[in-house]
Amino acid sequence: MYFAGYGCSFLPGPKSFRTAWAIQLIPAVFLMLGIPFLPRSPRWLAKVGREKEAIAILADIQAGGDVNDPLVVAEWEEITTILAAEREGQKGWRRFAKNGMWRRTFAGTSVQAWQQLSGANVMTYYVVYIFEMANLTGNTGLVSSGIQYAIFIVGTAATFFFIDKTGRLPLLVSASSATIISGAFTNYSTFRSMAQLLWVSACL
Repeated sequence: MYFAGYGCSFLPGPKSFRTAWAIQLIPAVFLMLGIPFLPRSPRWLAKVGREKEAIAILADIQAGGDVNDPLVVAEWEEITTILAAEREGQKGWRRFAKNGMWRRTFAGTSVQAWQQLSGANVMTYYVVYIFEMANLTGNTGLVSSGIQYAIFIVGTAATFFFIDKTGRLPLLVSASSATIISGAFTNYSTFRSMAQLLWVSACL
């Protein structure tokens, strides 16, 4: 969509933004047409007492319709166990803190908080201005921004193929470690540049 908007920026007059808006309607229409054909969530079906439908959908998704497949049986047992624990657990906001659940709550909220504080959103929303501060103006800054967005898409899509096999915890730990290392290198480089600037200023 970014490159579509970039291309529309060359159109004269109101055609520029109207064409960009119209292009955004295309995937929305496909989504609206496809929603009725999406299967219902097996977890939701189990929660409302429609177990047979839930198992059938699980079998269609995981094993080509085989309800006796070990993966289907294991996932169904997991769903029923979690639902039973939810029914017997605390109600309301207390369930996020009682019986040691505060650890999971803290882990989930802190991961989201640190994702925001890592600086990723700065590059997402202000990358054009950052490139302008680096003297990359005009089309160069816009194209560079598009490359950055494309890298985001590729990096996110790549995890779809192995996230369930690898597990979210190893990926989280490895990604956090890479962020720490790159952040330390960046901060060291920034500190070194500042130190060199101060040294040169003191020598003048």
